[in-house]
Amino acid sequence: MKALTLFSNVGIDEWYLGQQGIEVIAANELLKDRADFYKKLYPETKMIQGSITDTDVYNQIVDVSNDIDLIIATPPCQGMSQANALRAKKDDPRNSLIKKVVSLINDLNPKYILIENVRGMAKTFINHNGKSVNIMDYIRDNIPQKYTINTQVLNASDYGTPQHRNRLITLISSEGLWEMPQKHDKKITVREAIGHL
Repeated sequence: MKALTLFSNVGIDEWYLGQQGIEVIAANELLKDRADFYKKLYPETKMIQGSITDTDVYNQIVDVSNDIDLIIATPPCQGMSQANALRAKKDDPRNSLIKKVVSLINDLNPKYILIENVRGMAKTFINHNGKSVNIMDYIRDNIPQKYTINTQVLNASDYGTPQHRNRLITLISSEGLWEMPQKHDKKITVREAIGHL
């Protein structure tokens, strides 16, 4: 399976994806220092540095990703986060980056899309054609009808991570319902995870 990651940072996901046999052939990151570090870690992946809203950057992403099966997108969460609620602008432009993710879904036609963000994303509204639209409704209304969408808030502590961290996981598939992972039977502590170090 071949993948494109968006808002990739330094590529933490890529290590785990590689363990599952998923080849990340292209990635996009806004900040140069992060993109440069990513390139050192994953020289075989085509890193496209710059804003996904820039036409040249967007077109480069499309050009190198025309044979992918999976898009993973983790847009900036600051404008959607409850922790930033008092400081966040009502119309934070970072929230509208989801529009470019939707455009790439339409342009690249992958079988699978995974979007991860804070749970506040489900209650966030963006401006679309002068109207305030819920992000999740925007996604549903602007991708092809062949896709099935499965959205749920998951807690990382239920999946072998020694941290309570709620995240909104959106699984989109043209292959039928993409099931959420099964919870682990046991939660682990930080001592169990890294106590040996």
